[in-house]
Amino acid sequence: MASRKHIQQIANALIDGTMKLPINVDKIIKAKGINLLPYDKVGVSGILMIEGNNATIGYSSTDSEKRQRFTKAHELGHYMLHKAGELFVDKDFKMYRPSTNTPSTEWQEWEANEFAACLLMPEHLIEAEMKKIQIDYSGDWIESLAEKFNVSISAMTIRMARLGLY
Repeated sequence: MASRKHIQQIANALIDGTMKLPINVDKIIKAKGINLLPYDKVGVSGILMIEGNNATIGYSSTDSEKRQRFTKAHELGHYMLHKAGELFVDKDFKMYRPSTNTPSTEWQEWEANEFAACLLMPEHLIEAEMKKIQIDYSGDWIESLAEKFNVSISAMTIRMARLGLY
């Protein structure tokens, strides 16, 4: 099991310092030499296939753009953290942190979700953006951040809570 700090370090290492928001996950995936293809199977959000030295990330092209971005980042997380495996099929994302007696596959899903959040919503960039906006109790500022990072409001809310910023 990887720690949040370790996962964040791996994600941050992939972000080019000149990269602007929103993070270009497709560019990062292609820079790693990973193929990126639509994979429209009913009930499947994303898939990572590894054959020898070749890897392919498949994603549902019928999902919203924000969902596709998270799925791609999630599958990249599997590649970066768990590439000893050959196939990861993601039908349902679980956002909670599993208990210590949970099977390793659920931990891998949690780690891939954490990686996706770190990659798409890096802490240092969230903090920089928060300095630019007016924060109030209406919650509109979270929606504004979600738009800036091109992620769902729920993904941004969870990320902000995990970082202790909300």
